[in-house]
Amino acid sequence: MGIHWKRNKNISRHEYMDGFSKNSKPDSVCTKSKIEKAYEQAAKTREFEIELYWKRAGYFWAFIVSIYTAFFSVQKEFYYDKCTGFTHGAIPLFALSALGFFFCLAWLLSSYASKHWQENWEKHIDLLEDYVVGPLQKTYSAGVSFSVSRINIAAGYVISVCSAGLFVFEAVEFCRNLKSLPSILAFATIIMLTICGCAAFLISAKGNASDSGEIDFDRKVYDGDEK
Repeated sequence: MGIHWKRNKNISRHEYMDGFSKNSKPDSVCTKSKIEKAYEQAAKTREFEIELYWKRAGYFWAFIVSIYTAFFSVQKEFYYDKCTGFTHGAIPLFALSALGFFFCLAWLLSSYASKHWQENWEKHIDLLEDYVVGPLQKTYSAGVSFSVSRINIAAGYVISVCSAGLFVFEAVEFCRNLKSLPSILAFATIIMLTICGCAAFLISAKGNASDSGEIDFDRKVYDGDEK
């Protein structure tokens, strides 16, 4: 049996709820039981995603702090002279800056992915809760508020930009230490391609979460389901 994705379908509340009454009447006990179980599952999964969000943040922070602690320790121990000051462009420093940039970018992408799935389950709860507990999650205090997870993502941007600056600086210094022009050009090309690839991946990894109020889902559809 073949399978494909129904991409970016704007599902109305009626279409969404019809999926729970498949093979049974809309007002039957079986349908109501499905909706209640679906609501409970969505709420539990949302809480699980929030927990994972902060666990992943702690995981990446541990790596990032360790990498940059090692970077400055190595620089102070092996690449510092009282007369000339700090030396940049050495292979260990370049490698650690590249590793730090990678983990900062991975943390930012991971935060986007976690936020996307958290919002995904919140959309399910928004559709289901009226039939179980009422509009509890959709009703909240008016006024200006801040999202802790979005602040974390903003911090990820700041750290990623700083780590990218250090990485580029060490790469430039590393190139200056190379003797042959072809090696410099080849290395600079690799660096530019790496940065462009990371930027393109960051843009495409945002998912389809939206603040527009629309409920956009991607749904697995097996051959014969739509007939």
